[in-house]
Amino acid sequence: MKTSLISASRAIAMVLSMGSVVALAQTPVTVPNPAAAKPAEKKEGAVAIDAVEVTGSRIRGLLGEADFSPVISFSRQEIEQTGLTNMGEISRLIPQAFSQGSYDGIGFGGQAQGQSTVSDGSTASVLTQRTNVNLRGLGAASTLILVNGRRVARSGNIRGSDGYDLTGIPVASIERVEILTDGASAIYGSDALAGVINIILRRNYSGTEAALSYENTFDSDTAVSNLALTHGITRGPLSLTITATYQKRNAFAAVDRPYAATDDWRTLGGTSTFSSYGAGGFATGAGVVQAVTGNLPGLSSPSQYAVIPTGATGSATLPASAYTPTTVSAETGDRAKYVNLISPQFTRTIGFRGTYDLRPNVQLYLNGGYNETRTHIEGMPVNYRNSILVPANYPGNPFGVQVRLNKTFWELPQNLQGEKFTTNSNLNFNAGVAGKYWADWRYDLSLNWNRSGLRNENAFDPVLNTAVSDPLIAAQRLVLFYDSRTSQPNDLNTLRSMLRPGNASDRTDVAVWSATTDGALPWFELPAGPIRIAAGAERTTENIKTSQSIPDDPRINLSLLGAFERTLDAGYAETRVPVVAPTHRLPLLHRLDLTAAIRYDHYSDAGGDYSPRYGAQLRPVKWLLFRATRNHSFRAPGIQALYRPVTASTNGNTAGFFDRQRNELVSGTIATRIGGNLDLKPERAISDSLGVVFEFPFAALKGLSISVDAGKLNYKDQIASLSTLQEWADLFPERLIRETAGTQPGRVTGIDTRSTNISRLEVETFDYQLNYQRATRRLGNFVARLSATEYRLWNAYRLPGAPPAPSLHIRPTRITWQTYWNKGAYGAGVSGFYQENSWTSAARTLTLFGSVIEWNAQFSYDFGWRAAQRLEALGKSSRPWRERLLENTKLAVTVNNVFDREPPHRQGNAGFGVTDPRQARYSLTLRKQF
Repeated sequence: MKTSLISASRAIAMVLSMGSVVALAQTPVTVPNPAAAKPAEKKEGAVAIDAVEVTGSRIRGLLGEADFSPVISFSRQEIEQTGLTNMGEISRLIPQAFSQGSYDGIGFGGQAQGQSTVSDGSTASVLTQRTNVNLRGLGAASTLILVNGRRVARSGNIRGSDGYDLTGIPVASIERVEILTDGASAIYGSDALAGVINIILRRNYSGTEAALSYENTFDSDTAVSNLALTHGITRGPLSLTITATYQKRNAFAAVDRPYAATDDWRTLGGTSTFSSYGAGGFATGAGVVQAVTGNLPGLSSPSQYAVIPTGATGSATLPASAYTPTTVSAETGDRAKYVNLISPQFTRTIGFRGTYDLRPNVQLYLNGGYNETRTHIEGMPVNYRNSILVPANYPGNPFGVQVRLNKTFWELPQNLQGEKFTTNSNLNFNAGVAGKYWADWRYDLSLNWNRSGLRNENAFDPVLNTAVSDPLIAAQRLVLFYDSRTSQPNDLNTLRSMLRPGNASDRTDVAVWSATTDGALPWFELPAGPIRIAAGAERTTENIKTSQSIPDDPRINLSLLGAFERTLDAGYAETRVPVVAPTHRLPLLHRLDLTAAIRYDHYSDAGGDYSPRYGAQLRPVKWLLFRATRNHSFRAPGIQALYRPVTASTNGNTAGFFDRQRNELVSGTIATRIGGNLDLKPERAISDSLGVVFEFPFAALKGLSISVDAGKLNYKDQIASLSTLQEWADLFPERLIRETAGTQPGRVTGIDTRSTNISRLEVETFDYQLNYQRATRRLGNFVARLSATEYRLWNAYRLPGAPPAPSLHIRPTRITWQTYWNKGAYGAGVSGFYQENSWTSAARTLTLFGSVIEWNAQFSYDFGWRAAQRLEALGKSSRPWRERLLENTKLAVTVNNVFDREPPHRQGNAGFGVTDPRQARYSLTLRKQF
């Protein structure tokens, strides 16, 4: 602890001497909704911190002003104008959010992320219902999610897919969403390597708002119903805003769309993806008997497999000759007939934000909330996919040898295997005191506590629970050789008990104590203005608890089970130095500012390091901005990468590898060591950003701005594993496990194949933004936005000295856009999404997903606008009850995917992705403010 605090204090001292700061905000100006309730006004002298908070900086700045780094921002009104109802869909407005073809909007339940009709049905599916954002494709754990500027707890540690979950955050409670598309580890810590998403919730709202929305397709019942209530009060020094929401979503079956109604894609130019029995397929007939070794005795022709006779009851032993020889372990069925593309789900939330002005310059605040999302994931017919091992002398076995039985037990419910209820939950509280002191200096002392949970309940994995089945078979208490389509000789509860329980839990508690202060240096001011400084410290404690109903096979332990704790001590500082100001009136040098920041993070289990950041912005003229930053980041290894149990396994080693020290070939099965590695180092990255912002000064184009930002990332010391045993032997000879007796070096008996810091990544991107807003008396108000990202380089270096493996072919250009017009009571808008082709390989001969474009349209009408205008014109203080009822009442009608385009298919294979499989759908939203 002492060492980390000293290092943190040194970091602060270093940046204070540098004299610069990181600040950012490129929030486009939006035309306000005339019917919207206004935020409660703060009394003079009160601490109004929200007015100057910006994402990506500890120093207060001016909202709406382009600055050092690019930001995409969505206001509450802009979100409403899209007609989107949950955070997953909002994430699709961000072109930098990488999905590699899958549709991330709504959570697919039994689908394998929408790319094929694969039933989930395993303990690992505790992760599948999360809504993550993966900026730049660097992994969800490298994109930091903040709520009101405070980090939330990550989930998914049980299987090493840790990331921040947006599921359950109600859209109705959001004031704005800001996305920093540049690295920000110097500001927020190591997990901001790819960028930051800050979700700012409503605050200081006065009044009551009710919002009811209904969404459905035009040809099926996949209804999504939402109810949201928001109430805000201001009583003297007290301000309190409370939001409660409820959402219910119906299921959407795979058979509702022709491209998903079957796993046999040959009719659509692809292949049949019927899965084998052991890989999750189910037997369609009475079942297949399989010899453990050799062929089954007594068949009409030699074969390892034979079909159980149709109609067999199991009451008598049929001769082997009654079994029909076959060539497969099971005739597998079409799983698409049983799965949902979208699983049924409900979400409920409650949240509050409150402040109390204890004194004119001292404010107490308390924020908190709880959200829970529960999803019912459908199952498959029960078939115990790891086979039932039957002894040679078992009743009904006519073959006289040990056999495996591969069959579906049709008498059990056909949605039982793999069925589960997955629950995402988040509980959070944030309390603190903020104030003003010493001229314009401010401070903030707070405690932020957050609990994020994932759990599977009433879950059954698609495998045989041998702990239950083996004693039953040894006691000969089961009838096994029968056709379950016509007979039910077994107790159903006994068969049900043979399914392995799949319950799992993943819970993370995070507590953050923080203190920060910022202001202008009072004793030293440059000719261009004051130097602004921010400094602070944090203490974070992360507690993780995971469990499964049945632990993994000890030979291959994939889950992190138990209780784990890590702490993080951090100190940071920023400064912003104005070099040239407009008052200097220099030619072609309207304004020049420098920025720098530094942060020191020290993890209790991964060590620590500094993350500096530097930048500059230059305005030759008022309407032209050049900006540049350099960001140093490091990302600590995840909990599972460090602590997953180290277990012994084996590798067949059929190709063999060469032992350089003994000059001999090592062949045959060899022992391997897998699991976590406490010797892992943090991953490191340097990202550079260079951009230009052009704010049109011409009267005809007033309100139009265009920005282009080029980014370059050098990501090194990535945690990865090697592909072959020869690579391990050559690059890490110390990982070879040798005999200790006899002549040294001893013979190789095993290899430690746990992950290590070895890979590197180079990425180059271009981001584009266009923002336009114009208010006119005659034609109304216009708002437009276009955002795009383009990858220019994506080279992965798996091994030191190896040639790069380019993957630009799966990094398509993405574009999103929104336009909206309103005048008086009327409003209309169009939004859309485009993604170009992606390819299966760098040769670009086979399309992974075709290009796709989607158009959405919205129309809105404010019922009370004309009544309010007429009342004002007449100078009346009262009006008929019908007019009062319609006051501040707005109806919006949205049609998503107006042209009903199908999601792009995967060429040559089954599956689809990128866009919503529901295709064309409509939504009605009614908002009423009181």
